[in-house]
Amino acid sequence: MSIKKRSRLEKMIPTILSVGALALMVSCAGDTGDGSSEAPQQQQQEDEGVYSASLTTLNSSVAGASAGTAKIAVVGDKMAVTIQMNGVPVRISHLQHIHSGSACPTAAADTNADGFVDVVEGVPSYGPILIPLDGDLRSQAGGMNSSPVASSTGTYTYFRTVSITDMLTDLRAPDTDDADAVAKLAPGEELNLAGRHIVIHGVPASTTLPATVQSIKDIPAQATLPIACGVIERETVSTETTGTTGT
Repeated sequence: MSIKKRSRLEKMIPTILSVGALALMVSCAGDTGDGSSEAPQQQQQEDEGVYSASLTTLNSSVAGASAGTAKIAVVGDKMAVTIQMNGVPVRISHLQHIHSGSACPTAAADTNADGFVDVVEGVPSYGPILIPLDGDLRSQAGGMNSSPVASSTGTYTYFRTVSITDMLTDLRAPDTDDADAVAKLAPGEELNLAGRHIVIHGVPASTTLPATVQSIKDIPAQATLPIACGVIERETVSTETTGTTGT
């Protein structure tokens, strides 16, 4: 990406995410941790830009009108993720992930016809988990106990930043558990955000579900039931220097 195009993208981030997000990204980018301002040697992310996803309801009979938006900004070695959800089940934590598959499930994914598309039935559409959107984006396992919690009005805002170098180090590490729902990047595979999917999970533990609703490992089906899904798309950026619109 040219210096002029990157400069324009950086100017756009405050309106796309938040002023605080940009300040954090900029401060982290020049901080080596030893008091100097020299930039460390870091991974240059090919697909710099802004990505978004419109998250629409799944399993509305128990999830209500769960819906929201996601924004992902990638500049140099930094990635910032913001998710805003509305109408989700209140006062519970919601697992959320970037999945590696190619589609959100439809009602046709309910292969056992129990009236619910459970997490296992959704996998053929949205694929295994690639990036858990929790308290630690540097590690697939590091923040598993820090999912966002919805307010009493069924809303939450999630925001995290991460070094892409750190995140890719973990995503390219050997997969030590082939039986779990989490996948690593294949050898030579890039992050390739566009086309991947974000899935939000979780209904109250008191929700009555048929015994046929499946889950993963020993996690209750209520915690893993998908309630919203959306495809990540790359947004176009207007470039003043060329007078054209591109990505």
